[in-house]
Amino acid sequence: MKFYEKVWFMWLMLVLFFPVGLILLWKNDEYAKRTKVIITLFIVGVGIFGAANPKNQITPTNQTAPAKQETTKVVNEDEKKQQQEAFKGWYPTFQNHLNDYDQVLGYWKTTMDNLGNGKISRYQAYDNMKKISAGMENVSSRIRNSKIPDTLSKKHKEEIQNGISSLSSAAYYRHKAADDMMEILDKGNFKPSELDGVKTTIQMSEGEMMKGLASIMGVQSELGLLENATK
Repeated sequence: MKFYEKVWFMWLMLVLFFPVGLILLWKNDEYAKRTKVIITLFIVGVGIFGAANPKNQITPTNQTAPAKQETTKVVNEDEKKQQQEAFKGWYPTFQNHLNDYDQVLGYWKTTMDNLGNGKISRYQAYDNMKKISAGMENVSSRIRNSKIPDTLSKKHKEEIQNGISSLSSAAYYRHKAADDMMEILDKGNFKPSELDGVKTTIQMSEGEMMKGLASIMGVQSELGLLENATK
């Protein structure tokens, strides 16, 4: 699977450049049409709200002495470089978590497709869901226990922690959805109400994924590392 076909990249584009993200969303067979419509309306609504409420620009009234400005600039640049290096050292671990999440999610899609096409029995699907549940629970735990670099600013550490919490919740909700599917498969009772419950849990996972990526990418943007996000 190419990188732009992966779920994490789709969510990344929804956060960074939503027109591309929406295209990838509608090309993705993992999500139901209703879910796609909800996400699209949410993204468009946020865009309209942002355009209608631009941030006010504040013009400084006082000028700082040139020498002091230069000293402050040097100090800030040094601090920024240290934080950039700290973030770049932490980011590969974060990326690995996304790759693991995406891999387990792909296993979910394959299982559901094969079950729907009659290529596997519900007993095989149950066994697959058991593995998916354990995989997502493991991913959730590893994300939650990620160590944030001490050299980052307090603000950036808080933003990354918020992102970690949301991403961990996203994986946990997928784990919960797999458990619910195991119960449905065990009973052999595919009631619409039961399946709607699974879909709701998945939608909660998607919402947490978007929040988590937005927090992490926000830090990248502030550190001037955003252009490296898709490399």
